[in-house]
Amino acid sequence: MDPLLSDDLWHAIAPLLPEHPPSAEGGRPRLPDRACLCGILFVLREGIRWQSLPKELGWGSGSTCWRRFREWTGAGVWQQAHCHLVAALGERGLLQLAAP
Repeated sequence: MDPLLSDDLWHAIAPLLPEHPPSAEGGRPRLPDRACLCGILFVLREGIRWQSLPKELGWGSGSTCWRRFREWTGAGVWQQAHCHLVAALGERGLLQLAAP
């Protein structure tokens, strides 16, 4: 298990990710979504540039993660994930709303 992305969080977000059909032109296999999401979370958590993402971590290059971040942003994944996770926390009684 990766400390940045627990299995529970992955299973909550994975259904929100858009399908990506295999390329008819061949080429390199697409990096798994979970690896890219780990790379994205690492870049955002550490506040580093995309190009500074260490390839040794196994989450792809900064360019690959940035392209996937852009693709998912365009597909509305982050807003959907936010709504889904807030609702899940509310259902579990884990949200504490501030008093007005």
